[in-house]
Amino acid sequence: MTESLKKDSSIEVDVPSSSAGDAGYYENVRSALAEVKARVGAELTSWRDAVGSLENTKDSKKASKSDSDEDEGEGEEMEE
Repeated sequence: MTESLKKDSSIEVDVPSSSAGDAGYYENVRSALAEVKARVGAELTSWRDAVGSLENTKDSKKASKSDSDEDEGEGEEMEE
């Protein structure tokens, strides 16, 4: 699944000029930004799905290791 994901990418969207003046131009910019936002969201979702539970597994391994480290220190007494 991760083979299809790229480490880096770029998105280009044309913003057509408008005969309606500034208001039309800015409406076209808003539409282009909405398209870019949707594409980025879809790509980020793909990455999240690809990574999936790997991050959760990694976090639980760290928690288990730190728990076992704490358990080892409980039986030792501190010398003064």
